[in-house]
Amino acid sequence: MKLSELRDALAQFERATGSLIPLESCNWRPSVDAHWLDERADSISGRFGVYVYAAEDDEILYIGKAQDSPFEKRIWGHLQKPDPGRSQSGDRRGLKLYPNHKWKDQGLDAKAVETVEKGELTIEALELQPNHVAGLFEIVALTWCQQEFGQLPPLNRKLG
Repeated sequence: MKLSELRDALAQFERATGSLIPLESCNWRPSVDAHWLDERADSISGRFGVYVYAAEDDEILYIGKAQDSPFEKRIWGHLQKPDPGRSQSGDRRGLKLYPNHKWKDQGLDAKAVETVEKGELTIEALELQPNHVAGLFEIVALTWCQQEFGQLPPLNRKLG
């Protein structure tokens, strides 16, 4: 499940439903590297829609929606407070680690959980207006994953 493929699938859905569900806004925000999230939060701050956590290889780990709360609140709610990273020699690298993220100790895919903990992911957000359509786009994204790949992203427990 690649993020680039999901972008295409959601664009196709938006074109197919454009006259039925007119949108004021449907734009992908610039990717944010989890190690630098707080420094780039302005690109997603105060916005609503669907967000995706993806590994550095573009593999989708989680799909969520920011419908009632803006992106930054939902994203930080999953990651929790970061710890500054250190290299193997113990030197500060300026990177952030997420040892207390919400998927820890939940019996989910170990590789995906470790990827989040190490902060080795990017976050992309599809800004949607009106914001109440975020739930619809999230369901479409998750259904697409289930249909195309026979499974949900590794950190999504259920559809919806």
